Amino acid sequence: MENKRIINLSAMSRKELEEEYIKANDKAAALEAELEWMRQQVRLSKSKTFGASSEKGMLEDGVQQSLFNEAELHSDTEAAEPTAEELTKQKRQAKKKGEKKAKVKALPVVVAEYELSEEEQICPACGEPLHEMKKIIREEIEVIPAKYQIRRHVRHVYACRNCEKQDTQATILQPRVPEPMFRNSLASPSLVADIIHRKYVLSLPLYRQEQEFARYGLSISRQTISNWITSAADRYLYRIYEAMKERLREADILHADETEVQVLREPGRAAASKSYMWVYASGKYEDPCYVYEYAPGRGAVYPKKFLNGFSGYLQTDGYSVYQNVADDPERSEDEKIINVCCFAHARRKFTDALKASSVKDPPNICKGIEFCDALFKVERDSSETDPKERIIYRKEHAGPILDEYFAWLKELEQKVLPRSKLAEAVKYSLNQEIPLRRYMEDGRLEISNNRAERAVKPFVIGRKNWLFSNTPDGAESSAMIYSIVETAKACDLKPFEYLTHILKVLSQTPETDIEQLLPWSKQLPDTCRMEKEARS
Repeated sequence: MENKRIINLSAMSRKELEEEYIKANDKAAALEAELEWMRQQVRLSKSKTFGASSEKGMLEDGVQQSLFNEAELHSDTEAAEPTAEELTKQKRQAKKKGEKKAKVKALPVVVAEYELSEEEQICPACGEPLHEMKKIIREEIEVIPAKYQIRRHVRHVYACRNCEKQDTQATILQPRVPEPMFRNSLASPSLVADIIHRKYVLSLPLYRQEQEFARYGLSISRQTISNWITSAADRYLYRIYEAMKERLREADILHADETEVQVLREPGRAAASKSYMWVYASGKYEDPCYVYEYAPGRGAVYPKKFLNGFSGYLQTDGYSVYQNVADDPERSEDEKIINVCCFAHARRKFTDALKASSVKDPPNICKGIEFCDALFKVERDSSETDPKERIIYRKEHAGPILDEYFAWLKELEQKVLPRSKLAEAVKYSLNQEIPLRRYMEDGRLEISNNRAERAVKPFVIGRKNWLFSNTPDGAESSAMIYSIVETAKACDLKPFEYLTHILKVLSQTPETDIEQLLPWSKQLPDTCRMEKEARS
């Protein structure tokens, strides 16, 4: 049994009773605060497990949206009823003429004609010949499954018999044939491009590709497939990858983020150890460029190494490592980095507090989200303007909101319950006030780091399917390929066609100028580019 403290209240003075009461009251308040923090953690965990993952629509006009009060939220008793003519007109305009054709405009057309034979073109009633009255045309989309075939390269070698008879030097001529991608291998550029496309664009693990090959009569093991991917990255794709890294270092605005990846067979580390995939993205006004880099850790040493030679704005979340990179005393003035933080993360702290709250529409949490939404509205309203005009618009419309937001946070900081989710949201924004305000310095900067976060998403989706990399070499190959594939998609290229093209060119003519093969190059063939309709 636990020893209980026995207090003889009758023997205590008034002052001692007051002190005992204050102690008990403070202890009860602390326990209540701890209990409320635990409740918030449970509610937030349930929300993440069972609730919607998107923050969009969490609040509308300051109140949490609900299926049950949707009619009340959107109703307007003063609005006039539409007339029958207006309803009919709206219904007719719902479907535009030629809309169906526009959806399939980019596809090739195969025409199938259905005609009566000459014997059948006789009228069964009078016996006279029939004439063509009209054509009825119907269209449908057909699927042609993947088709694998062996391309057998047969080289004919020629010799001169006369030279042989004259005992002179024999003349032997032979035509040029395409070089193989890998020596003594069945792999072709199109096959390797298809494997890469399936894994890194469609997130299809190699074991499922192995099974699919078997259904078509191909016995290709996962080991062989993996070797082809790694070899293609090491021999050919690394040149494009290195050129992309150099392009990013030459820019003056970058976005960065990182996410976990598990590597099973890493020397000196347990299989369950966390490794990381770092992502760096170009700014809004540059050619799209996304570079992924594998690293065994999450420390400042990795971005410092990657950003060696870079100078400019680096937009990130609030992770302290990025600020450490910017504050690195070893960087010269020519390599100065200015850290810019992300208001989407500041808003997310408030939405997490909203999910964890037991109170419906808590006023302070709702107000924090409203401040963030007002700032994002300013960005949407000025998104199409020139950067110079955009910075003027921001100072006029976003500047006062920012001042009011941070003044409100400083006042609220003294009132919020410690360790609560709202306290976390307040503390996050106050700690990051200077880098959060920095997007106001340049019209090319963005209010959020969503550009890098969107680049992380395809990797995270792929990771859910293939779970881990076996070796560091495999993780590095994945980093190269994700960089090329995601940049190609951002440049409106068709990944499979683009990969096939660059693998063909680099395997046949290694001396090709690599600038011609980069995803934003104007010299890429039209077959690599998406149709305009598909882009929109």
